[in-house]
Amino acid sequence: MTHKIRTTEISRTAYVTFMQKAEQFLKTAAVCFKSGDYNASAANAVHACISASDALCARHLGKRASGEKHSDAVNLIKTIKSSDDFTNNAVRFGRVLAIKSLAEYEERLVFKNDSETVLKNAEKFLEFVRKNLPEGN
Repeated sequence: MTHKIRTTEISRTAYVTFMQKAEQFLKTAAVCFKSGDYNASAANAVHACISASDALCARHLGKRASGEKHSDAVNLIKTIKSSDDFTNNAVRFGRVLAIKSLAEYEERLVFKNDSETVLKNAEKFLEFVRKNLPEGN
């Protein structure tokens, strides 16, 4: 049985606001990393990717994932376009999401190397999203 992705319909122009949020979260993640706040950096990198995913899906699909499973957002990206680039970046997004629970809920802190990896993946994911949105947003 195929899992149905829960979505919420939104305006295709909402991508602009979601991308602004993504850029702010990413900038904050970089600042936090530089100051040694690795947990905050990782959490902000995760939120940057979630907002970027919402921007991408809003623009291309007129909806965003709204289920409790973060894998829904990953799978929704894969429905936009059947290509290696979309598949690979959906997987990258999934890797970023994997640290969300640790960064936000668990009792241990995120290590520097984990935070750096998440930040780099977030930067690459946002670069991919920017390439797949209209210029000048």
